[in-house]
Parts: sequence; C-alpha cells; structure tokens
Amino acid sequence: MSNQLSAKTINIHDFDLHYYTVGNPDNPALILIHPAFGDHQCFAQQIDSFAKLHYVILIDLPGHGRSQPSKALIGIERTPEYLAAILQNENQAQAHVLGVSLGSLIAQEFAYRYPHLVASVTVVGGYSIFGDQRAVMRAQRKEMLKWMFMVLFSIERFRRYVAKISVFYSAGQELFYQRMQFFSRSSFRLMSKLNQIMHPNEVAPQQKLLVLVGEHDQPIALQAAREWQQQQPTIDYHVLPNAGHCANMDNPTLFNQLVLDFLHSAPKPHN
Repeated sequence: MSNQLSAKTINIHDFDLHYYTVGNPDNPALILIHPAFGDHQCFAQQIDSFAKLHYVILIDLPGHGRSQPSKALIGIERTPEYLAAILQNENQAQAHVLGVSLGSLIAQEFAYRYPHLVASVTVVGGYSIFGDQRAVMRAQRKEMLKWMFMVLFSIERFRRYVAKISVFYSAGQELFYQRMQFFSRSSFRLMSKLNQIMHPNEVAPQQKLLVLVGEHDQPIALQAAREWQQQQPTIDYHVLPNAGHCANMDNPTLFNQLVLDFLHSAPKPHN
C-alpha cells in the first residue's frame, strides 16, 4: 500500500468516528466498510487499486479500530448517520458503497435510509437485509453466542478463531488477527441492536447491486447469495474461487478487478 491515508474524525452525539480518505476528491467517491471485529486496514489490498480511479473513504466502525466506545455508546446500527455526515463533510453528493460481512449490512442500510446518497452497493460475504432472512439470522445468533462465550474465557482465543473462519489463507488470517487487536469485550455492547437494520417487510432500494461471495465461505452464506441471485436475476453476482468469507483479503486481484468493472458500468455518483 503506497497511497497515504488522511486520518480524520467526525463527531455526532459526542462520539468520534474515525475515518480515512485517499485519492482525488474530484473522482467518484467510494466508501469501504470493513467486516465485524476488523478495521479499515482489512482493505489494505484494495486501497492502491481503487484510489487510482476513486476518492476512497474508509471508516472504523464504532467499537472497532480507533472508533472506540465512549460514554455515548453509539451503536453500529447508527453508522449510516455518520456516513451521510462524512459525505457532506467531504463535499461529496453521492458515493458507491462497498461492505464486507457486517459492513455489507451497513452498506445496504445506508442505501435504504439515504438512497439519494448512494450510486451503487457492493455486498461481500453478506445477505439481503430485506425479506425473510430468519434462517440466516438464526445461524448468525448461534455463532454470536459462541463468540461471546469464547470471549468470556479468552479474547485471544476468540481473535484467533474469528480470523481463521473469516479468511481462508494464512497470510490474510494473520492480517485480520492483527486488525482485531482494538476490538475488546466492551465493543460487543455496540453490536446489540443490529436487528434494527433488518427489514423483512420492506422492498430493497433500486441502486445497482454487486454480490460477491467466496467459494470457501460458510454454506449458509453461499446459499443466501444464490437465493438472492435467483430472486433478483438482474444483480451482478460472482462466486470468487480461492476465497473465503472476506474474499477481498483472500483473492484481491480478482476481487479488485470485478469491483472496478462493476463500478465502471454503474451510474456515476453526483458531484
């Protein structure tokens, strides 16, 4: 990674959310939202490639990276408010939004709440926040209970476990593990209201959509992606070989090319 990130903060409700920018602000804006437990450096292998053509904005979700808990206890479900404020702060009228895992749910919620600010959405290792997702949510709740039990006894064991199931190859697993060092037991409190970003009775907004899933992701994630594509045949959908849940960290070359091709074909954000 050769491009130098500019570190910034934005404050809402007495909470400082840390974000980073790189690239030419006259280029189309692209927001990158990392997976749970990591931070913005989970996109280390995307920054140089994407910054050539886009004004890249990365964030540390509440409780992650440098956006650490405070008395305000701003939950992750309020991240769309921060994204809207960041675009205003950066004089960007609209942006493409890409999220990995939990980040993909936030990306969809941002597009749902602020459709005029979003030119396109890219979902990586995620599922639709619209319609009946009870099977996926049951599996997710079961996994989260396992995480919380693990954290009670050893947060080190928890970090190693999550890194292993999130990234398929060892090099990426080590990077993910290093980026988890800021995630603490108290950070879990900020994830308690994620059910608020599920909309089982709502229709998804109509922004152009790219759905990517690694071939080695969990079976339920692969199934959710297939069903999504079957229900919305017009979406751009790819299964990435040699990649796990965080496909951008396992197969960055193919990942970057697929995303850039998609962004080239998507409507350009308004300036």
